Amino acid sequence: PLFLQLQGGGHFHGVPAFDAVVGYNALIDEADKAAALHLLAGLLAADGVISLAERVPGETQRIYRLVDTAKLAPDLAARWAAAEEAIYARTDDPLTNWAAPDLLAAAQAAGLGAELQTEEDATDLQVTAALIDRWFTPAKEGKPSYADHLAVELAPEEIAAIRTLCESQLLGQTVAWRGVTAYLTARMV
Repeated sequence: PLFLQLQGGGHFHGVPAFDAVVGYNALIDEADKAAALHLLAGLLAADGVISLAERVPGETQRIYRLVDTAKLAPDLAARWAAAEEAIYARTDDPLTNWAAPDLLAAAQAAGLGAELQTEEDATDLQVTAALIDRWFTPAKEGKPSYADHLAVELAPEEIAAIRTLCESQLLGQTVAWRGVTAYLTARMV
């Protein structure tokens, strides 16, 4: 909005209506997706379309599902899974507090007629030492790391055991990293 205001000399004055607004992960971190879609709808020409592809973080690959947890105590394996699932169940994080149907509801709340399709995919991910370090190193600032999230439920020595398991089973491997992308197409009604 600020860029458009600067270009138009006022609140969207002089800015032509757009035939299409297209984006990838344009709403992924937006706390109020309906408000963001409402803002985008205000930029459309009468017959314009919004077309968005949004990765659905809640449907992403779980690290604990990439390894054979039989080498861990059953209680630790279960608590690891619960700790990782808790990352995606947080209601206070706009990155993870929504699912694909919520995107459709946000578009409808913004006064748009919308269609939603989802597509599952898998991409090859090379598990490097740097990637494992990123997962298991506490964040110095900003968003918590994977290890920070696990530390809410697990002791440091348990996280160390999980890291060792991941290193022994995943380091140097290429894994299928699964995810879901939601495709939203919306128009003014």
